Amino acid sequence: NFVIDTTVLDTTAPTITIISPTNNSYLTSATVLANITANENLSWAGYDIDNGGISDLGNSSNTNWNKTLTLSEGQHNIIVYANDTSSNRNQRNSTSQFYIDLNSPQINSLNCGTNVNDSSNVNCSLSASDAVGLSYAIFSYNATGNWQNSSQISLTGTSSNANYTIGGGNTTPDAFNTTVYVYDLVGRVNISSVIIAVTDDNAPS
Repeated sequence: NFVIDTTVLDTTAPTITIISPTNNSYLTSATVLANITANENLSWAGYDIDNGGISDLGNSSNTNWNKTLTLSEGQHNIIVYANDTSSNRNQRNSTSQFYIDLNSPQINSLNCGTNVNDSSNVNCSLSASDAVGLSYAIFSYNATGNWQNSSQISLTGTSSNANYTIGGGNTTPDAFNTTVYVYDLVGRVNISSVIIAVTDDNAPS
């Protein structure tokens, strides 16, 4: 007597999906849930953050694995590894790059001049920075007595400059306020204001 074994060997590596953190996402907390799912039962899963070495993930089921991490501000990369129950390992194809932003952008300088004539342009300059990335700035001013806003002025990278001109004839004597709002890529905002003295350069009639 003999028995024919018809069992089909599993030689296919598991497919891993990173549920979180998603690729190219921006997070506002240092606490990050590394959460993955697999298309088949796993015997083990692990992760590597920023080439720091492989650590184990825990599992809530045979196909769902996760771990809560505490990370620093900045860019991070996670690679996920997993073995199925036949010891097939995924081939380093489960990766995610993400960013953690814990602080508002910095306004390094805001200059609109100290004393201007009411018929002259007011040229404002801004320098800003952010640990992860800047998005845009808005200038707001009450030169005529009513508040007006600029359109969004694009800022790029982690350090950026911007200029904005308040047209001559749109200012009234004495002084007015100019406020700038700087936003980073996660929507955090920082605000700075300057008071601009205005001189009346029109002779009385």
